Amino acid sequence: SNHQPIARFTALPSTTSSPPAKRCAREGEDGTYGFEGCPLSCGQCGCQDDVLWTHKGREERDCDWVKKKRSKRCSKVSLDGTLASDACRAACKTCA
Repeated sequence: SNHQPIARFTALPSTTSSPPAKRCAREGEDGTYGFEGCPLSCGQCGCQDDVLWTHKGREERDCDWVKKKRSKRCSKVSLDGTLASDACRAACKTCA
């Protein structure tokens, strides 16, 4: 794996300069990823946007990008085929 090992996650520091998506995708020393240890910070809980989702792998096209034109962009997909409406639930207003 090309992920940089870091300490076990219990909280993602808000003072760090790296964006949440990068921190959430990093593997810790114990083999867990940031999104596993910090699901709330990484948008994995309730009605939140998934901070890891991007349209076709383009970092600038995240859930904030979707929200700006939700009527056109909630049908967009990520590289793995995940719809924006499934990953960007707050942006697309698709919360149950």
